[in-house]
Amino acid sequence: MDTKEELPVFYQDIGATKDEAPKDKFNLVYLIFLLQGTGVLFPWNAFISAPDYFSALYFPNTMLYFSVAYSVPNLLGLLFMIKFGSKLSLRMKMIPAYVLTFFILILVPILGFAGVNGIAGFSVTIVLIILAALCTSLLQGGIFGFAGVLPPNYTQAVMSGNGIAGVACSFLRIVTKLTIEQNKKHVPIQTMTISAAVYFFVCALVIIACIATFIIIMRTPFVQHYLQKASEPKTSINDQSQSYDEVSTLVPTSTPQKSGIFTVFKKIWIQACLVMTVFWMTLSVFPGLSVSVPTYYTGTVMKDWLPILIGASFNIFDFIGRSAPRWIVMFNRKWVAAPIFVRLLLVPLFVFMYKPSIVGLDAFNDAVPLLAISAVALTNGYLSSLCMMYGPSLVDDHEKETAGTIMTFFLLMGICLGSNTGLVIGQAIPGDIHPYVE
Repeated sequence: MDTKEELPVFYQDIGATKDEAPKDKFNLVYLIFLLQGTGVLFPWNAFISAPDYFSALYFPNTMLYFSVAYSVPNLLGLLFMIKFGSKLSLRMKMIPAYVLTFFILILVPILGFAGVNGIAGFSVTIVLIILAALCTSLLQGGIFGFAGVLPPNYTQAVMSGNGIAGVACSFLRIVTKLTIEQNKKHVPIQTMTISAAVYFFVCALVIIACIATFIIIMRTPFVQHYLQKASEPKTSINDQSQSYDEVSTLVPTSTPQKSGIFTVFKKIWIQACLVMTVFWMTLSVFPGLSVSVPTYYTGTVMKDWLPILIGASFNIFDFIGRSAPRWIVMFNRKWVAAPIFVRLLLVPLFVFMYKPSIVGLDAFNDAVPLLAISAVALTNGYLSSLCMMYGPSLVDDHEKETAGTIMTFFLLMGICLGSNTGLVIGQAIPGDIHPYVE
């Protein structure tokens, strides 16, 4: 393949560009973008990495409803961002959303301690998920647009951070379950609530770290250089002593000279549709169908552990997939569509595992769903990262922020379509998909 034409520019030395960009010393900016990517998806991963707790508190298969409650507001929130986000500075998009996310994570275990369960607890939890989704749309629109004005490896850092969020949440949930619930076959709901409280409180601390590091990153010469570069078609910047607050408002400021959304979309529509397809397939089977797969070892602790292990497997391999493009690119932008469509063949397998009686079985061996979800996760992380990097690389510098936002919108469109597809499949197959009954 023609590496000069096809490979993302993160293979170049970012400190040796033609306009002498400052060095990213110690990869500090890259690492902070990694953390920001983690914080953006921490709320969602916090919810889906505790399926055992919510199933015990409310009813089985809550994840099917959680997925829809999260994905639809998340998509609508980003639509709002595309229309009106230019009126907000980058700081106004990020910091208030992080603060509200912090309080949402704190409130979840408080509901359990207060004994708010049943239909009331489920309804409040759904409202919290909706609020978290709206916050995430602000954060995603802000951070991907922000990363889009930097070299493509910073978008990859955000994508890898998204993967770290899942791995970290799964690890935290496993640790709290082992240390507090002590791997007992039958665990009282009070003990599970204590375990969940420790888990959600630690997740909230990560959000505090994201706020602090976001403030730091805006002060770095490296970031200020690229923000100024992105603003050049809109305004002339001669005063290099501008404060980071002044520079940070340049990126989201809308002016008549900025390329329109449709103009940018025409350049990146193929990559946008491909990333949508990746997440459509993924969310149609995870978390809803996959974490509801019955264990082969009935009557054992695997009833609680299988959904946690499925979630952990997904998050680990998704992270590996998101990180891999930093070192190896197997598909250029002309061929990346092929594996994206091949992986659609995995969807029927998850339907059979979710309802094994369709193929005359009581249950599949637990290794089957674990291997299948690992394959879905690895390809999800890898292929989506390639698409998210290829998209902004197809446009001019002053269009990169818009391209990043459009790519994020189509990513969320895929999540929304996938979660609703999963719910439709679950409803179409006779099973135990039902709301809580008092």
